[in-house]
Amino acid sequence: MTDILVDVFPSKVTANVLLFLSDRALTTLLRGLPEESELRPFVLSRMYKTLEVFRSEQLVEAANLNAPVETLYLRGENDYVTFFEQNPGFVSLISDVHLWLDCFHDYEKYSKMEFRSIHLNLELAANLKLSEAPRNLKLIHIAYGGSNPIKMKAWLPSLTCFKVSCHANLRLIDLPEDLKELSCEDLYGFWGLLPPRLEKLELILMESLSSNLTFFPESLKELLIKHCTGFTIGKLLTRLPVTLKKLRLKHVTRFSSNEILLPESLEELLIRNCSISNMESLTSRLPSSLKKLDLILTEPSFSNQILFPSALRELIIGCISDIEDAVARLPASLKKLTLELDIGSKLASLEFPDSLEVLNLSYCEIESLEGFKFPNCLVEFNLGWNNIKELKKSKFPESLTVLNLERNEITTIDSCAFPQSLMVLNLERNNFSSLNCEFPKLRELYASENSLIALDGATFPELEVLDISNYPSGEIRSMMNVKFPSSLKVLKAVGHCIRDYPQTRLPLGLEELEINVSEKAHRLLFPPKLKCLNLTLPNTANSEFSLLNLPATLIKLEITNGICTEFDWRLPHLEELNLNYFQGRLRVPPSVKTLFIHVEDAEQLKSIVVTNKLGYCRINSSSGTFNEAITDLIEFQRS
Repeated sequence: MTDILVDVFPSKVTANVLLFLSDRALTTLLRGLPEESELRPFVLSRMYKTLEVFRSEQLVEAANLNAPVETLYLRGENDYVTFFEQNPGFVSLISDVHLWLDCFHDYEKYSKMEFRSIHLNLELAANLKLSEAPRNLKLIHIAYGGSNPIKMKAWLPSLTCFKVSCHANLRLIDLPEDLKELSCEDLYGFWGLLPPRLEKLELILMESLSSNLTFFPESLKELLIKHCTGFTIGKLLTRLPVTLKKLRLKHVTRFSSNEILLPESLEELLIRNCSISNMESLTSRLPSSLKKLDLILTEPSFSNQILFPSALRELIIGCISDIEDAVARLPASLKKLTLELDIGSKLASLEFPDSLEVLNLSYCEIESLEGFKFPNCLVEFNLGWNNIKELKKSKFPESLTVLNLERNEITTIDSCAFPQSLMVLNLERNNFSSLNCEFPKLRELYASENSLIALDGATFPELEVLDISNYPSGEIRSMMNVKFPSSLKVLKAVGHCIRDYPQTRLPLGLEELEINVSEKAHRLLFPPKLKCLNLTLPNTANSEFSLLNLPATLIKLEITNGICTEFDWRLPHLEELNLNYFQGRLRVPPSVKTLFIHVEDAEQLKSIVVTNKLGYCRINSSSGTFNEAITDLIEFQRS
């Protein structure tokens, strides 16, 4: 059914549809797609448009999916270099790399990587040699803290972005003529002229600016000013170019809004945590072309002094003195709204435009939904982190597909009238004990950190993701009477110690399972297509890893508690292995690339046998000292 998107609609339309899906929804969608699906490349492209790497397993996962990464962000760690050397095919799928290094010397180990485009960020610039920089360098970021600032006169023709901070003598730097983006932080002085083709400019912690810079280039499209004073930038805001599209002011103090002349071309305006006098002078003359407004002030402003442009599509607003008046005057065509206000018991008196599709009222101290008039076109509603206690009298619109009620005080959802259109429901961190509801089209249900004691009354025939985790311990002991749908792909039930796991009927198509069990290892059976398993065993002598009937399809395995001997795991596709609080001897499956081990006492880990395919390994203990062979392995991995 999902391939209808590709068959019926042009590729641009398909890509736009995927833009509205959350990361969780995209992951769920991908799990349900066969390898040959024509929709799969579109989903992967959306999921990996940007990838910020904190752990090597993120790279492993992306490489296993053959995911095309548009922008990769990473710090230069040794284990990343090893991974790239072993996976040249994945390197070819990365369009752009943003690489953070301590100094230019650290770039040497990355210089042989055939990245298509590199943005280089250096913490220290003392050893920078542009002659040795990569030929496809797009950005260079120099954070200079030394007493002898370097000279930068000759530039690579590929360079389009330049970031510089803490440089004491800008006369040593000639900006390239073709520069597109420039970011400046904590500089002494400034250039009198900027490159004529500059499109994006960031000014942060600049204290001596306006006396040097006389005007912005007409090519400028985006401007950020952050942590500056009106004495520094006041005059500049009267000289904004007529072509400017985005203006962001953050933590700017001591200047008057009369000094800001907004161009009519402006489409996005952000003013956050700024101390601005005569603010009404600015908000009463917003450009008619404005599509997005983010307005959070340090002092309450009168809402009747804000004239919202009719073209406005997205609004984020806070620190307003009269909530009712502000909501009443919202433009009729508004699509997205976020209120950062203390609404409390006033919700029923607010009437939002029916055009709203996304409404975010998280952290608004809302106590009840009783009497609230929902916008007719509402698709996504965020009510997380409020004080809502019950939902019985709430009539949600049939257009609603995503509802977030995380971190409230809801004690029951039994018999709640959720709309049939609902596809994603987040009920995490509330206080209800049962799920006696019908969810006819629900795909994802997140109900972790509640007081659940059973799942028997819930009906969710099309559910794909169910999370009822309760760490460190939950109250559910039985699942044998739960009717899990055949569509279920992910079940997370960590913390609940299930006593009748062998009698529990899990779907054959389940791909990810997290569960605590009380049964002996040899009695456990798992779905045949399982790819990820997080299993907590009872801490007894019967919990031997070799007795587990693990499916050969596993890619990621985590086990807590148990006893390990050197045996053949028979897991040919396993790539990540995580073992906690176990004891014995371990022979790592040859396919494993990432290994995590934690034991209570170092002496409980007798030996480890690994292969040369292992790319990353982390071994630690709560106490004690590892034997010499294991210590040597740890030191080898660190080197």
